[in-house]
Amino acid sequence: MEERKEKKKAFRKACKEQWKSLSSDYIATASKQICDTIRTLPEYQKAQRIFCFVSMDRELDTHSLLEAILDDSKELIVPRVLSMGKMALHRIDRIDDLEKSKLGIPEPAADAPTVTPDDVDLTIVPCLTTTLDGARMGRGGGFYDRFLAVYRGDTALVCFHRLTVPEVPMDPWDVHLPVVVTEEGVYRA
Repeated sequence: MEERKEKKKAFRKACKEQWKSLSSDYIATASKQICDTIRTLPEYQKAQRIFCFVSMDRELDTHSLLEAILDDSKELIVPRVLSMGKMALHRIDRIDDLEKSKLGIPEPAADAPTVTPDDVDLTIVPCLTTTLDGARMGRGGGFYDRFLAVYRGDTALVCFHRLTVPEVPMDPWDVHLPVVVTEEGVYRA
């Protein structure tokens, strides 16, 4: 057990180093392509309530997708950190409603309307790395692992293609996701 934990830690560290080496131009171009592709998915087309992370730093930039969700007259649900590994889901009507938290994360106000995972039709799931068949590794906070353990709606896992790998060390509680979107296309397990 300890050996697997150390292997996963070393793997995550190597992936973070690769992520840091991505150019700003690549991140911007790939982010735009991925966000545009999300809107073409049948899961997106039929969804009314979409849960999407709000990007920061060098993450896949979701701002164009957040705006598109609102422009497409869909309900936009975004996370707010409650504590380590736990988040609340809040509906917002405007991107301007987001404020930086103490941790520097753009989040909705605590009094924004909340929803449950059962209320969400489609979740856009972030990752640090993934295989093209949906074996995902996050950044290590456990937020989406806990969410995915109870969520039953559609998902689309988004990742820069340059960060995809042939294999990810998985724990028994890790969830494979059926749809992976990179700037090079849509991969379905």
